[in-house]
Amino acid sequence: MSKIMYHETIGTLGDINEKLAGNDASEYLKRLQAFNNGQNAYPGHFVSIPGQAIWEKIGDDLIYITLPPSEGVTGPKWIEDLKDRDFYLTEDAKIILRSQDFQPTTPRFVHRIVVLRANFWKKKSDRNIACIQSEGVSRKWAELHSEAPCIIRNCFSDRELEKMGLVRIIGIRNKPFEGCHGGPRFLCVSSGAAGRRLRADLAYPESKMDALSGLAWSLPEEISSP
Repeated sequence: MSKIMYHETIGTLGDINEKLAGNDASEYLKRLQAFNNGQNAYPGHFVSIPGQAIWEKIGDDLIYITLPPSEGVTGPKWIEDLKDRDFYLTEDAKIILRSQDFQPTTPRFVHRIVVLRANFWKKKSDRNIACIQSEGVSRKWAELHSEAPCIIRNCFSDRELEKMGLVRIIGIRNKPFEGCHGGPRFLCVSSGAAGRRLRADLAYPESKMDALSGLAWSLPEEISSP
């Protein structure tokens, strides 16, 4: 087992033990049993916020997202709020949210985001961070603000990500977050069998994305979404 996987495994087990010792232990146990039986552990839970968090798919490659106005939530408060809503945060995601590099935007700021599906690059060998960052620069997109993945995670259910044709959305920055286990990372909204997550994916120049990933940038004011 790699050191990165070891740290994430320890973090997951610690989170499970903490929940099973809490006031809602019976509910968490039911969800674990459902997951173990191959059932949906979160049926009909968490949907996008109507009229505020919206997305539109354009063609085969692009998705435009408009988020509800920011409330200026700090990283530590995001950790608390997301855990209260039963999202799982990896240890590296928590490190980022507690770092000086994570800064909330001014309250009422509206994030306008463009997501480029990774299958824009037909060959996996071309889906590396260096090529992805260069593509964003060529289209004059701005790096995604650090708080945007938290708002995306809070607003969109895994079912909504599935409708977008994605398993994860990765926030692309000019300079990845440092100080995490195993190297530089980007914040990532993740779904799938492991549950509803906010995690941090490796962001070396040679790190590669799979076809079900979405790469997210902020849209500058001078670039209009459809």
